[in-house]
Amino acid sequence: MNPQEAYYFEEKEAREKAQAEKMKGKKIVYEWIYKVGNEQHWHILSRLMTDSEVAIWLKDFEQPIKYKKTGREFIVEDNTPN
Repeated sequence: MNPQEAYYFEEKEAREKAQAEKMKGKKIVYEWIYKVGNEQHWHILSRLMTDSEVAIWLKDFEQPIKYKKTGREFIVEDNTPN
């Protein structure tokens, strides 16, 4: 490995370590939109949730639900009990 490659990987590792330290005790949540059945328009979900939370929250509907992220993400304190 040449010195430039070594420097690149050291910098990348340092950035990843700093990001992991910054995210300690926090989680990334997303804004979601959904549509029920064959509706033409999308609704904005009133809660910010992670991928796994939205799947659990929307699975109990009687009609099929389509959902997707709007592209907005937020970093929040992780208050979920362990």
